[in-house]
Amino acid sequence: MNTSRWMVLVMNLAVLLLAAGLGGCGGGGGGGAPAVAVSAPEQVTVDGGRTRITVTWSGVNGASSYNIYYATTTPVNPATAAKVAGVGSPQTIRGLLADTRYYTVVTAVGPSGESVVSKEKTALTVANSATAPPLAPINIHADAGIGQATVSWDTSDGATSYNLYYGTSATVSKATGTKITGVTSPRTQGLSSGTTYYVIVTAVSAAGESADSFYAMTTPSASPPPIAPTNLQAALDPLDPTKVVLTWTASAGATRYNLYYGNAWGVTQASGTAINNVSSPYSANGFPLNKAAFFVVSAANATGESSTSHQAAATPRAAAVIAANARMVSIPAGNFLFGDSSDGLAYALPVKNLAISGFCMDRYETTYDLWKTVHDWAIANGYVFDNTGKLGADGLGTDMPVTTISWYDTVKWLNAISEMGGLTPAYYTDLAQSTVYRTGRVNLTNAMVNWTGNGYRLPTEAEWEKAARGGLAANRWSWGNDPASLGLVDPNIANYNEGRATSVGIYSPNGYGLYDMAGNVWEWVWNWWVDDYNHASVVASDPLGPDAPIAVDKDFRVRRGGGYAYGVRYLRNAERMGRVPTYIATYFGFRSIRSANIPGACP
Repeated sequence: MNTSRWMVLVMNLAVLLLAAGLGGCGGGGGGGAPAVAVSAPEQVTVDGGRTRITVTWSGVNGASSYNIYYATTTPVNPATAAKVAGVGSPQTIRGLLADTRYYTVVTAVGPSGESVVSKEKTALTVANSATAPPLAPINIHADAGIGQATVSWDTSDGATSYNLYYGTSATVSKATGTKITGVTSPRTQGLSSGTTYYVIVTAVSAAGESADSFYAMTTPSASPPPIAPTNLQAALDPLDPTKVVLTWTASAGATRYNLYYGNAWGVTQASGTAINNVSSPYSANGFPLNKAAFFVVSAANATGESSTSHQAAATPRAAAVIAANARMVSIPAGNFLFGDSSDGLAYALPVKNLAISGFCMDRYETTYDLWKTVHDWAIANGYVFDNTGKLGADGLGTDMPVTTISWYDTVKWLNAISEMGGLTPAYYTDLAQSTVYRTGRVNLTNAMVNWTGNGYRLPTEAEWEKAARGGLAANRWSWGNDPASLGLVDPNIANYNEGRATSVGIYSPNGYGLYDMAGNVWEWVWNWWVDDYNHASVVASDPLGPDAPIAVDKDFRVRRGGGYAYGVRYLRNAERMGRVPTYIATYFGFRSIRSANIPGACP
């Protein structure tokens, strides 16, 4: 049995044990109990986009995965509807018909089988992303006060304002709730004491209004409970990364705290497993390894319990990721076949035999923690970025790749990490290479790059593909040619359907020891897009690509490697896609390389 499959079996066994109450957390564990059917997700949101829908749902205690069913007619019949199996929240379903209404339900899968379907939700797709409303806000919280409640939420990309709706039923919606327009987070809303309210929030832009968010429940009172704790943080124990250390800021008036955890995004007091009467810091253990665990905490006193904090997540693992000072591996010099003729990909033809010089490459996608350290140094030293970067997709674990950074942000950051480490930057704003690129959006040419210096830079397409192949010649995948059918790729071999970025280094590495070269997040590379390899810039030795966009409508820099919600096809070594260099998304990251002719380049 190969190592990756053995790990999967062990992880699945751990999930079953935990669901049955046999895995200890915080030093304790319940007795064994018969497996019971899991319930359906209580809250589901579906947002429409450009030929796609994004489905988000709340976690279910005991669920190991989720299935989505969707159709263009209602009610959705799981027996006949399209099915996306074994996925996590949030999940984007692509390649749908434009200007079409889709109806969606979600089920949870646990030790005893699949749940009943959730309540049905619907969304309308569009043909142009510019006409798509923003996604519904997430992490909605409502804290009770005296005759009022304070509602907070995370911002939605592209939103220009927000609307708040409230009512006295969990079925509150845009159609039934009392509407307050143009609100900002946090919003304090006057409400009657003694009445339980349900609150939702929507995001608004010129393109329209989002779907309903999840609801938050609150009961204003003459003697309200304390407010929810703030600044919940989840980190791995540096001495034992199988343990999660949780910390939070105390709430005024709280006499105790309750922790809730689950194995799916959107854990709540209702869906999470509770550990009562805890204090900060709190060490928890017994979780399945290499899977994100999700946490919220509440504050309580004699008058009652608060709403929960914002969610935090951590990814317990058997061993910590390899230290930053040893993060690169050596890619040997030599020839390889660039492109692929097996699947008829016109943009990966004709196959070229290229000679590539040796180089060093990051074994992991650049993590947010490393990005943030360098970013903050860079800001203090004259650098200007368009985007600050995100922790994966909404902070869904530890050791997460940085995302939502543009190509321009990326190359400036690479200069910054070079300067921070006393190395020579790779990128300049002039042909004489006298002015280091630190600000603005500059369309760099090949001559503005110090290709053989000791600084960090992006790989070229050819360098990236050689590294992705892991020493295997002319194979479809980084692990070989099996399977030939796209539909048979094991979801445990790469992150292509999780619905979110996962921690770096979770899946097995390729032959060079590189992780996540297939799946997780797309990776920026140096090159401008070319339609195929007949282009004159694809030379036989260390090709750098064209000096400028090949057409006005194709001013794209290339991204490689596939992403967490793009499906199997983009895991192939030869797959490529272009995006304008200002593009950002939660499925976009990068990794760096250095020339191997520099002593100590691959520590």
